[in-house]
Amino acid sequence: AEEVVKASFESICFIVRAIAEDFEQLLGTKFDELCVGGGPVRNQPFMQMLADATDRVVRVSAYEDTSLVGCGICGATGAGWFPNLSKASSDIIQGDRTHHPDPERAEAYRGVYANYRDIFAKDILL
Repeated sequence: AEEVVKASFESICFIVRAIAEDFEQLLGTKFDELCVGGGPVRNQPFMQMLADATDRVVRVSAYEDTSLVGCGICGATGAGWFPNLSKASSDIIQGDRTHHPDPERAEAYRGVYANYRDIFAKDILL
């Protein structure tokens, strides 16, 4: 049963990685960091697994409702309180914690992810 739970979490991580890679391909830029929020961020081992499996820094929002904070940032920028979204974000968002990929685990996940992408994701991803 433990292996099934771990595989389920790994699958979520691989889906996140695949989506990030597709956006990177579309935008022509690499995402070095993933910003996450919501209930799953309470599970710190999962957040570390996400960092390892995606080989990216995972920044966990200190705010319970990240969507609401994002709306506030957009609204404050639109109201002219900040010159741009970047400045509003850096001034408003405080206290995030980060999970950095463990180099050995990230390397191990590279091969597993390549198999995952070849087998399960080739028909639905770019």
